Amino acid sequence: MRLTTKTLSTAALLSLLVGSGGAAYAGTASEDFTAITPRFQQAWNSDPQTKQSTGGQALVRFRSIGGDYRMNVRICDGGTGQCAMELKEIGQRQGAFRSSPYSAGTSVRLQLHATPYNLVRVQAIGSWASN
Repeated sequence: MRLTTKTLSTAALLSLLVGSGGAAYAGTASEDFTAITPRFQQAWNSDPQTKQSTGGQALVRFRSIGGDYRMNVRICDGGTGQCAMELKEIGQRQGAFRSSPYSAGTSVRLQLHATPYNLVRVQAIGSWASN
């Protein structure tokens, strides 16, 4: 009986440790956005997210982009507005940034610019996670 209790206790403790480690690695939940980027490649900025892990990859996925446009995508510091990461000419697919220079706890924003040079506003629908 004691061997079974010890085995079950060890298994439960291991599950708890692995489960909590997995949750910490998972990062920020994906957040949906519907953006209307301004004319003349002006920026559209998302609501801020707080990074959950230092160096985690930011992800963006476009479900729809108006016309034949593509998006230049940046991840920017939510406080200073400084942008440190950029992907260019992303179409209707997922883009992942390499490890982020922002540390856990930093407020960051997704910033979009339509490309090529746009004389009209362009709608983009998708999701992103700062991780």
